[in-house]
Amino acid sequence: MTSNYADNRNCYSYVVTGESASELPKNKSDSLSKLMIYNITNVLNTPLSRSKAEVSFEEVEEFIRWANKRKYHLDWRIFVYFLSFRHESKKHLTDEMINDLLIFSASQWTYFDKSDKEEIIIYSKIKEGYKFIAKKSKKASIARKLYIAKIDIMDDGSHDRRKEIIYI
Repeated sequence: MTSNYADNRNCYSYVVTGESASELPKNKSDSLSKLMIYNITNVLNTPLSRSKAEVSFEEVEEFIRWANKRKYHLDWRIFVYFLSFRHESKKHLTDEMINDLLIFSASQWTYFDKSDKEEIIIYSKIKEGYKFIAKKSKKASIARKLYIAKIDIMDDGSHDRRKEIIYI
């Protein structure tokens, strides 16, 4: 695994979980897998801290299994996939949690994406009627811009190749 977090587009694909916490595959170290799960727990708790939600080690382990089965890339999309996991599992989600996970994912895209695209728009069936937007900054000294906007019509982005459009 590369040591540069931003250069590794699928930074959490190396996390290995067994069917239970005590059963880990023999070809990976137990301590490395647990360390990575603790790291993901901290990463996921960052956007959720505002809503006072906490993600447990066990829930993250369950999420990693869920994501691995679907072959999801856990880079900047980790937050939207975690939202999908919680929604599909019928776990508690508040509007604030949904907003924070979606906008945080859009925000992380501005760091991970190296294309010429300037903006991402995320639409979610979990939060219909809204779009979550992040715009890259042109200079390191200028902050990126984040928006949550109510929408009437979905913008498919086909008219503007500078935008990344994501539907989840």
